Amino acid sequence: MKLKGKQGMKIDCIRTLDGPNVYSYRPVLLMRLDLGNLFERESREFQGFNEKLLTLLPGIKDHHCSLGRPGGFLTRLEEGTYFGHVVEHFALELTTLAGIGQSHGKTRHDSGRIYNVAIEFRAEKASTFLLKQAVKLVELLLRGKSFDVAKTVERAKYLVSDDDVGPTTRAITEAAKRRGIPCRRDGTGNRIQLGYGKYLHYVQAAMTSQTSAIAVELAQDKEETKDRLERNGIPGPKGKVVYTLKEATKAADELGRPVVVKPVNGRQGYAVSLEVSTPEEMKVAFQAAKKFSPAVLIEEMLAGRNYRVVIVAGRMVAASERLLPHVVGDGVTSIRDLIAIENRNPLRGDGHEKPLTKIRVDSDVTTHLQHVGMSLDTIPQRGEHITLSNRSNLSTGATAQDVTDKVDPTIAACRTLRVEQDILFKSLISFSSWADNPGRANLYRLNGGHVMVDYGHNTEAFHAICRMASNWKDRRVTGIITIPGDRDDVIIDSAARVAAKGFNRVIVREDQDLRGRKPGEVADILCRAIRDVSPATECEVILDEVEALRQAVNRMVKGEVIVHFYEKLPAIQNALQELSAQPVVTLPPAPGRPIPPRAGSRRAGRRLVPATPPA
Repeated sequence: MKLKGKQGMKIDCIRTLDGPNVYSYRPVLLMRLDLGNLFERESREFQGFNEKLLTLLPGIKDHHCSLGRPGGFLTRLEEGTYFGHVVEHFALELTTLAGIGQSHGKTRHDSGRIYNVAIEFRAEKASTFLLKQAVKLVELLLRGKSFDVAKTVERAKYLVSDDDVGPTTRAITEAAKRRGIPCRRDGTGNRIQLGYGKYLHYVQAAMTSQTSAIAVELAQDKEETKDRLERNGIPGPKGKVVYTLKEATKAADELGRPVVVKPVNGRQGYAVSLEVSTPEEMKVAFQAAKKFSPAVLIEEMLAGRNYRVVIVAGRMVAASERLLPHVVGDGVTSIRDLIAIENRNPLRGDGHEKPLTKIRVDSDVTTHLQHVGMSLDTIPQRGEHITLSNRSNLSTGATAQDVTDKVDPTIAACRTLRVEQDILFKSLISFSSWADNPGRANLYRLNGGHVMVDYGHNTEAFHAICRMASNWKDRRVTGIITIPGDRDDVIIDSAARVAAKGFNRVIVREDQDLRGRKPGEVADILCRAIRDVSPATECEVILDEVEALRQAVNRMVKGEVIVHFYEKLPAIQNALQELSAQPVVTLPPAPGRPIPPRAGSRRAGRRLVPATPPA
């Protein structure tokens, strides 16, 4: 039997429910669907329908449906199910094929011929499109007509990439979700709403609703930014703002070629030309910069490695090293074609639609190749690494690698301020953690092992210490932990799960100031989470923090490290003194690990040991 007549299904409306709702605790798309002349008709009434849908969408056979097992939906089809329910499963399968699938949907009768079809979603625009296509697909199958699944899925994938937020915004939203912070897209751009009510904030790319508009304007003006940095003791490359090609040529002569040419108000590396030497190169570079800004900045060319550091609330949270755009030769393919091949990398896209941007072939690339005796038609040898530009902007095709764990903020700041290497080295060697920075990763030696005292009291602090502890090979590491009582249960649970994975043994204590909690309440949450994520991790409760430390020390094994996250530092310091603990004042340099001398330095320094307890 085929569907006859013109009165098929009709979509009344599709709404987006961003928060918990009667269909799911996650966001859903809710479609009001008028079944038309399919009202009260069942799938088993149409001969061959099930076979056709399995040919088009074979993944349907794995759908569980209410029976709770693979093939459950097929059973429902064979027994007979209403077409609102069929549309739901078609939509779920199409989203799966498009790479944005969620497994949960519900269909409920509303009134008359109207059914409410709800599906969870990950990409709103693409999922809405596929929900509409699912209705169309059902009707076409019932009428014996064809449907191009591949074309539909391809269109949905395009909508996903077109509507997706950039990498920076995505990283922020994912971090918010991990912390249990509600987040939703605000409008069609990259603006994201975090939280509700008095906790509401907006984020757009790397800017927040707290970002100063004046600061943004200043940062866009490269010349004024340089002046401000210089006035605050942070050196930068020498340069001059010019308005004509003649002025640009004169500035380059004064600074010494090669130079950098860039628009004063440019961004993301656009129209930035490096290694500009000849008059011809200067003319091309100047004209390119002029298209973006009437004022052009000519700067001295400085060589070196490029790092980007992220500071949040005055604290370094991440660092990356930018790797210049490059290709690797295969002995048969030209540089031009190698670039084209690399640009087909699925991680590269136009603008910021993907994690990486396609490599742009412009005057800067051709100039760079000319300086090394190559052109776009050069065929590099197999394995030969060809740098295409000295621009390190991701938007021009560069890549990045995470170096957060390799950065010492103190050393980085001192080197930026041009502190002499000898002075920096001596200062680090003489630095005493317990005397110069009490309560922050202070290390003590006793009972053949060590005790580290730290004020960490949140998930990120636990994660940082556990990451450091992962370098302490062949040692048992015990964590004495708690979380302040005024933190949400989700935060307490999250911190416990980090501790469970980072410590071999956990002793749970509680603060004297319970901050509104009942005695033992925080400890119960911590223990439940630890036992849930890592049943093998030894966990016990000793509520008093001094007693917890004493018990841990009494049961120390040789080489063990006890990490004690304290509430009252004087009480812990007194307890350690009574236990005859000796503060570790300095750590010896690692043997046989010299670092090369810096150009112009008087002698080679030695690499300092990472935070590892001495033997």
